[in-house]
Parts: sequence; structure tokens; C-alpha cells
Amino acid sequence: MRSISFVFVLLLCLVSCQSDKSDANLLISGNIKGLKKGKLYLQKLADTSLVNLDSVELYGSGEFKLDHNLDEPTLLYLYLDKKDGNPLNDRLPVFAEAGSIRVTTSWNAFSTDAKVVGSAQHKLFEQYSQMLSEFNKKELDLVQQEIKAQAAQDSLGLDSLFTQRTSLIKQKYRYVLTFAMAHPESAVSPYVVLKDAPESNPVFIDSILNKMPDSVRQSQYAKELEKLVQ
Repeated sequence: MRSISFVFVLLLCLVSCQSDKSDANLLISGNIKGLKKGKLYLQKLADTSLVNLDSVELYGSGEFKLDHNLDEPTLLYLYLDKKDGNPLNDRLPVFAEAGSIRVTTSWNAFSTDAKVVGSAQHKLFEQYSQMLSEFNKKELDLVQQEIKAQAAQDSLGLDSLFTQRTSLIKQKYRYVLTFAMAHPESAVSPYVVLKDAPESNPVFIDSILNKMPDSVRQSQYAKELEKLVQ
């Protein structure tokens, strides 16, 4: 009788352990230097809202682990609620793929200090983002000059600045499309066109889609991009 009870308890333990196992294929771990207290969320953009996929409370240590089951490479976000009332510099984009990703950063420069290792998709996304930020800085500078020229009623200067900004925007679009054409095997490509060049000539978008392997062509981002040329 005791042996039967022992076997029954053992089976219950095995079932319990099995049910506790996560089916996640993505693990994001890391360290947030200097963090004493906060809550870290793993988020994804669904339609126009960010939804929480996982979270962890942090006390006295910045070490963390978050997991999720990814269907395909996707842009996720790490959001740090630092309990300091300051919403700036608290969300880090991570272009995730199945596997283990390591993130090291600091609590007071959460997004700018971050180093992300373990995702080839994210590495490519970083390269793209660095170049695009240069275009955005130049465009912002031209907008600020336009505001000053408008205030000074300098119509000639305003026309010149407008021409420069129009040319810069065209250069930025060319960069986005060239990048996507050069990396058709990456899920980053349809994402950046959707985000930064959705008004591009449908002929160029169609060419990018046609270069993609089926694994990327069937992704969520590529399907959304395809709607732009239908």
C-alpha cells in the first residue's frame, strides 16, 4: 500500500514539474547596473498599443530574466519602471529571435547605455538605426532653421531650407530601400520599410518583397508590407 502511495505522489510531482516548464523559446537575461528598485517589462506592439508579455520585480539587484515564445523574429521592447517618476530613457527596443539574448545597461541611461548580444537580427537593426538617426538629426536641424527663418520672414532662406529638407527626405528613403534590398533574408528589412518608408514607390517595395526567401515573405512584417502594393 505504501509503495502504491509513493508511486502516486511521484507521478503527481512529475506532472507538476512538467506543467511548470515554460514553452518559451526566447530568454532575455541581463543586468541593469545601479538599479536598486524597479519593475522590468517585456512588451510587444499589438495594433497601436504595447502589451506586456512578461515582467519581473527587481530589488537590490539589476540581474533579470524574462522569457517569451516567439513565432518569428519580432521587435520587442524592454520597459523599465524605475519608480522615479521620470518617463524618459526607459524603453529599449530589441529585435528578438529565438534563443538567448543578453542585455547589459544602467538604470539612469537605460536605452542609451544598452549593449545587446545574442541576436543577429538586433545587430543588423542597430546598424540601421545608427545611420537613420543621422538622417533624423539633420532633418530636425533643418526644421529648427525653418522655424527661425519663418519668424524672421526670410522667404528666400525658407525656400532654400525646404528644398534641402525635401532632398534629405529623399536620401533617407533611398537609404531605407537600399538597406532592405541588401538584406532580404532578415525580418528587419520589411519592418524598416513599413516604419520609415511606407510611402515609397510600390514598384520598389514589390522588388524588395520578391527578393525575400519564403521564411521572411511569410512573416507578419512582410505581409503588412505587401498590403501597401495590393
